[in-house]
Order: sequence, then C-alpha cells, then structure tokens
Amino acid sequence: MSSRLGKSIRLRSQTTVSDGAGVPFMEVDSMQRRRFFLPVDLSAQYRLDVNDVFSMTLRAGGGYTYDFTNKGTEGTMRYAGMSRPVAIRGAKPETDDWNAHLGAKFTIRDRWELGAEYRHEGSGNYGYSGSFGFIF
Repeated sequence: MSSRLGKSIRLRSQTTVSDGAGVPFMEVDSMQRRRFFLPVDLSAQYRLDVNDVFSMTLRAGGGYTYDFTNKGTEGTMRYAGMSRPVAIRGAKPETDDWNAHLGAKFTIRDRWELGAEYRHEGSGNYGYSGSFGFIF
C-alpha cells in the first residue's frame, strides 16, 4: 500500500507561427499566436497491493490554467492577384481552462496492466469535452 500526492505550478510561454500556407484563391503570409500562461495541477494516486500477484492503483487529478495574454491568432493574407495584404484576427480564447481525470489500473505480477481513465476538459464559454480510455 502506498500513496502519492503531486502538485505543480509553472509559468509557460508559447509562440505558434505558420508561414506560407494557402489555398488556390488566397495565400497566407504569416499567422502567429503568442501565449503566456500559468498552469496549476494537483494529482493523487493510491496503490493497494492485494497480494503478491495482484495490485490496484486509483488515480485522480485536476488542473486549472490561466492565460495572461488572452489574444487570438493574428496574421496577414493576400487574395489571388492582389498585392496588398489583409489583416486577419482570430477570436480571443477564454482566459481560463480546466481539466479533471479519474482512473483505475489493475496490475498482475507487475507485468500485465488493465485500466480505464475518464478525462474531462472545459474552457469557459467554448464548451467541454470528455474522453474515456483503456490501458492494456
């Protein structure tokens, strides 16, 4: 039997750049998105050794991310035959995202594992998503 509690707080910066993409009637000169955000995560794990052969591990966790920049994608594009670029601005994302997960894993002789996990993620007004997965 063992348990573990994990936590993390990080400051992250991310820049996404795309150059030269296009479709037949327009050419995208450049697109970029800069983010500066703070993710905070907490997780817990509990392992129960039933006997020498079989063990069970329960996991749970969640997190919250705050986006300080809250800026959408920005860039320029040109329509076919035009020399003057047009500015593009994407929708602003939400300032906060969150996630939660819950799972269980069964281990036989420290070699074979079978488990399942449910993960749920959300972002303010932009909706939510959930996923369910198996480990084997």
